[in-house]
Parts: sequence; C-alpha cells; structure tokens
Amino acid sequence: MVLGMGLNGNIGHDNNLGRGNMSKITFEEAIKGACICAENGYKLAEDARRLYSKRRYSTATAIAISSLEELGKVYLLLLAAVWINNGQKIEWGTFWKTWRNHKRKQYTASFADLSLFGKDAIDLAIRTIIFEDLNIIREQSLYVDFKDTNWKTPKDTPRKWTVEVLEAAESLAFEFKREFNLRRYHLVLKEIKEVKIPITQEKLNRNPLFANLLEGINEIEKKINNINIKASNYPIRYGS
Repeated sequence: MVLGMGLNGNIGHDNNLGRGNMSKITFEEAIKGACICAENGYKLAEDARRLYSKRRYSTATAIAISSLEELGKVYLLLLAAVWINNGQKIEWGTFWKTWRNHKRKQYTASFADLSLFGKDAIDLAIRTIIFEDLNIIREQSLYVDFKDTNWKTPKDTPRKWTVEVLEAAESLAFEFKREFNLRRYHLVLKEIKEVKIPITQEKLNRNPLFANLLEGINEIEKKINNINIKASNYPIRYGS
C-alpha cells in the first residue's frame, strides 16, 4: 500500500488557494477516481515512452510531466478517502483548487516517489521542491519562444530532462497501476478503510515508506550541501 505518509496533516487548508469547486465526493468516489487516475497516469507514461522511441523527445518530456501530475492526483484522492473514512473535515473548495494546481500535483507525485524509492527518487524531488521548474520545462518542450536575442524551440530541450522525468513517471506509474486499478477496486476499498489516523510515531518508524522518505530527504540535503560547497569555491566578484 502506497500510503502511510501525509495522513496526520490537513487536506485542503490553504487560504491562498481560494474557494474553487465546492463539490463533495464520497469515499467510494475518491477510491474510484484514484484508480482511474492511476490507469491514466500509466497510459500517459506509456505514450511518453512511445514518443521517446520515435525521437520526439520534447513532446515525450511534456507528456511525462502530465503523467506525474495524474499520479499526484492518485495520492491526493487516497488521502481524501482516508480522511473521509475517519470522519475528518475536508475543505472541498481548496481541495479542488489544489487538484488543478500543477505545482501541487507535482509535489504530491514527488512525495509518493520518495516514499517508494528513497534516494533513487531525489532528482525529481529536487526538480519539484527546490527548483520548481517542471512547468517551465513543459512549456519549453511544447512551445517556441524568443529569449536572450534567440528563438528557442522545443528541439532545444535537453535529452537528460526527458530521461529524468520519463523514468520517474514510468516507475511511479507502474507501482500505482499495480496497486490502484479498477480491477482491484473492492480490494482498495477494503485496504483504505483499514487505515486509521492519526498515525503514531511508532507505526511510522516501522513503515518502510517512512524509511525511504527519510533516506531520500537525507540524500537531497547532501546534494544541496555539495552544490553550496562548490558555489562557495567560486565567489562572485563585484566591481573590477
């Protein structure tokens, strides 16, 4: 079960996101939606891989980012289902605003990715949490623009960006589709009903997903520290 983290906080309590769509969903609708999003996220990852095999690298990048966002919605719906089942209040207006926010879906996908794969997932985490540049990458991968006295085209998208986001989308999509799909709908219902909140620290410490998350966070800190050390070796000089 790709769950167990993020359950002790609030869902949909961010006054900066506004009201949005106020529609409530039931526990069953949340689970069904998670399964549908998992299947669509998997399909998008497959489509991105096909585009990559045809050397349509920039379009593959954009589709892979969309896949990650669909997978982020899976986690968001699962958290909502747990809260509904435990009788917790959800601010639905903010929930749907979050649902349509690209960066927040990317954060959620990265969080799930870290929980599953630990230090192997830090590249995506750095992109979404530190650089926050996946939206920029997607735009550069789809549209022509004029910047710094030159025309920029999607063909200029670095191949390493494509590989990075595509591998992350494929890995997460595989795990999510295996766990959450319409064929397993009734099993998922049963599994989520067994999740109780708040989760104690003792249970967290026994959860392998928590261990993976900590491992990933530690690796991110190491990488950032290395970047800072390298930067400090080349101080910026002002004036002549």
